[in-house]
Amino acid sequence: GASNGNATIRAMCENLRQNSVIIKRSTLDEVEGQLMRRDWQPDTESSEQLLSAVLELLFFPDRHIRRRAMCVLVKLAPKGDDRVINILCPTRGVWIGLADEDEVVRGHAARVLAAVAERGDE
Repeated sequence: GASNGNATIRAMCENLRQNSVIIKRSTLDEVEGQLMRRDWQPDTESSEQLLSAVLELLFFPDRHIRRRAMCVLVKLAPKGDDRVINILCPTRGVWIGLADEDEVVRGHAARVLAAVAERGDE
């Protein structure tokens, strides 16, 4: 049931915070697989935890991980989520999201922002 799903999410969050690129990558695949399932309805707290863990990956040195994280983020981020918008918009001199050195990551960031901000935000 739902509690089992939340335990899965906790495990995924822990794996996303491991230093291993391989663990991060396989966990992102797992998260993306879960997001594809129509019956996957994590509770709000679990969704938040997962979103936080994925957002942290945008600071990770490996650009492939950042690219994968962006692909997951576009499916995971709720509409109008200020935290996502603030992280992706490079207002604080942080080189992530739209300011990432990797053009693929920047492209993904623009798509995520378009998807998240489409609810009447400027």
